[in-house]
Parts: sequence; C-alpha cells; structure tokens
Amino acid sequence: QIFEVLNDSRGALSEDIRLTFVEGDWAKHIAEKIEEAGLCSAQELLTLWNDEEYIRSLMSDYPFLTEEMFKADARILLEGYLFPETYDFYPDATADQITRRLLDQTNKVYTELADQFEQSELSIHEVFTLASIVQYEASKPEDMRQIGRASCRER
Repeated sequence: QIFEVLNDSRGALSEDIRLTFVEGDWAKHIAEKIEEAGLCSAQELLTLWNDEEYIRSLMSDYPFLTEEMFKADARILLEGYLFPETYDFYPDATADQITRRLLDQTNKVYTELADQFEQSELSIHEVFTLASIVQYEASKPEDMRQIGRASCRER
C-alpha cells in the first residue's frame, strides 16, 4: 500500500514553478523570466549575479568560476555561466537557491566536458565567453561552428 501511494502521481505536489531558459538568453532576460514567474525580483538577481564577494563564495563549489571572470569587461559577472535548460523551482526559492540551481546545471555540463576543457587552448572563462557569443550570433549549428572557428582564429 505504501508503494502504491508513493507511486500515485495524483498525490504529487504540482506547486513547483517550471521555467525554460533558451540558448542565447542574456542574464537580464533570465532574471526577468524569474521575476515574471513571481519568484524574486530581477534586480535582486542581477545584483547578486554581479556581486564579486558572493561569486567568490561560490567558487569552491563551482570550479568553472575563476578569477579571470573578475578581470573581464562584463556587465554581469555570471553572464554566460547560467546554463540554458528547463528548471523547476519551489515557489519560495530564494535568489541564492535559484542561482545555485542554475550553476548546478552548468557544473553538471562542465564536469561532463572536463576533458575537453582541459585540452582546449582557451581558458575556462574564454570558453564560456565564446560559447555565449556563438549562441547569441548564430541560430543554426553550422553557423555556430563557423563563428566558433573564426573567433578562435582571431584569438
């Protein structure tokens, strides 16, 4: 009986808020979508995502966050580090919990591709920056490859 109750989908909580962030979304658009869903204000998120002290506190949990990101000319420090995906959030999620959920997914992908990151001539930050540029500039996979190659040659 216990297993039947646990497996009955009618008893599942459906209060989670599901949001999808697509490739090419800027951090400000992600923050706006989160605010529109009623989770927390876009300004609170953007302030947090640009807070050097806060980001430094995350660095031990997320190895792809490096010192190099503080030297770059970025409007938002976490720009390009918030992985595009569909996420489920609790309705009472805090800005920190939301940020960590996004970075957890980025970390998952980073870990899966760790060998490729290590073999790259580009730094981690440069890879994330290039990926963001390619996503923004191209709509088709063949265009993405062409832009990526051209950007690497210019380097």
